Amino acid sequence: EGGKLWEETLRELRSKIPEESFEAWLKGTKGIGVDGDSFIVGVPSSFVLEWLDKRMRPIIEETLSRVSGKSLNLRFEVLGATSKKPSPFNPKYTFSSFI
Repeated sequence: EGGKLWEETLRELRSKIPEESFEAWLKGTKGIGVDGDSFIVGVPSSFVLEWLDKRMRPIIEETLSRVSGKSLNLRFEVLGATSKKPSPFNPKYTFSSFI
């Protein structure tokens, strides 16, 4: 259900925003589903999450609400964030300890 709703939302968004922006920020996203009054969208990275949240949240929420016929809040989640691989870097070597 989430995937279909997100597909329709993306179709509408494609006609509202520049193609380059759509390709750069929305192409790798995935509709996960509804959780209460929130719609969860999976994004490829925390960088994309931050960018969408700061710059595109209003237009995405407005389009999503119109397509779904109900007022939904947007919630972004980084895809695969739960199965994070351990970092190959030694945690004691931080940027601040480097300086």
